[in-house]
Amino acid sequence: MKALCLFLMLLPAPALAETALEMQSDCAPFRSAAVHGDTVRFDQTFDTGVCWGAFAFFQQAMRWGKAELDRALRVCPPPESYRVELIKIFLRYVDQHPEFGHRDFADVALWSLKAAFPCNSN
Repeated sequence: MKALCLFLMLLPAPALAETALEMQSDCAPFRSAAVHGDTVRFDQTFDTGVCWGAFAFFQQAMRWGKAELDRALRVCPPPESYRVELIKIFLRYVDQHPEFGHRDFADVALWSLKAAFPCNSN
C-alpha cells in the first residue's frame, strides 16, 4: 500500500485535477500514434505531454509497487506493457463508458487498467 500512496503523491497535480473527458482530449492524438517496436511517434504538444506524463506515473507505479497493486487494486499488467498501450486502454474505456467522463481522471484510468489487466484469483 506504501507504493500506491507514493504513486498518488507523485502524480502531477494537473493530472489529478483533470476529468477523464479532459484527459481523453489530451490523449486523443495517441489513437493514431505510429508505433514501431519501442518507438512511438506523435505530435508533441503540451496536451500530449500531460497525457504521456500522467501515464508514465501509472506505468512506474505498476512496476515499483506491483505486489501492492496486485493486492490493493487487483491490477496485474504484464511487465512488458507499453505506455502507449495503457493510454489506448484508457481511451477505449472512456469511449465505452461516457458516463464516467466527468469523473476524476486517476479513478477512471485505474478502472480501465483493472478491466484490462485483472488479476488471477489464485
